Amino acid sequence: LEALDCINLRRTVAQVEHLLLVPLIQSVLKYAVKNQNYESNSENRDLAIGEAFALSLLPFLAAKNPDATQAVERNMILSPTLQPVFDGSQAVADAILPVMQDLGVNCDLVGIQEGIQLCSPSASFSSTSTFSLHVLSVLFMGGTAAVMMF
Repeated sequence: LEALDCINLRRTVAQVEHLLLVPLIQSVLKYAVKNQNYESNSENRDLAIGEAFALSLLPFLAAKNPDATQAVERNMILSPTLQPVFDGSQAVADAILPVMQDLGVNCDLVGIQEGIQLCSPSASFSSTSTFSLHVLSVLFMGGTAAVMMF
């Protein structure tokens, strides 16, 4: 900012925006796995939590891939007539993966979710940069501090 370098600032902001999606993706995948075994009439709070994370991610999916949006909506948004995660948690992961690739979100940052094969063991869309890890650690620490203050 002090250098008034708007081009690099835009690039940095775009990188940070993409990194902020990582916890949302992780959470949607986590709750896709947890919620796929519940019935449509279940009142388990995990269903509401999974839906909330999915609703947070949907605008980003919609901007990049309408098919991914539909798949996540169908599986993660509650419906009284459909079993949650109707197509299975792998279908949710398969829908999100192309968007991750398009955004350059590295599989290493998303990590592994038991019950889902998101990326092959050798998959890496862009090398995990020191910048990315540093930004994630700063965001995590800042978020943790903010939560602890309240």
